[in-house]
Amino acid sequence: MIALDACVLVRYLAQDDPGQSARATEFIEAELSAEHPGFLSQVALLELHWVLHRCYGQGRADWSRTLRGLLTARQIVVENLPAAWNAMLAYDEGMDFAEALLAATAHTAGAHALATFDPALARHPHVRLLA
Repeated sequence: MIALDACVLVRYLAQDDPGQSARATEFIEAELSAEHPGFLSQVALLELHWVLHRCYGQGRADWSRTLRGLLTARQIVVENLPAAWNAMLAYDEGMDFAEALLAATAHTAGAHALATFDPALARHPHVRLLA
């Protein structure tokens, strides 16, 4: 297994740099497989979301499609897959992706709640507002 940096996935998905995009495509499509997968950490996943949203203007529906593709790709192992799925579902319901992943990760780790001072975040399951 080899870990994937967000920039490799950005080049693969955006196809915006002829040299790097071609190399990323070759690497992902020819070198990664179910037997030799790429590892996508939660940090890289958050970075990828941030770059695609902020730098490339990717909206919610596009990110949901991108994320579903990553979570179901046989050649990619996603760190804490249950949390990533739960974050995607919460994101689909309107939650910020980083906050959704934070809350889902805390929940899958056994935390009964995520403590916050953010009233908007506290509307979601497994989040507790500290008043």
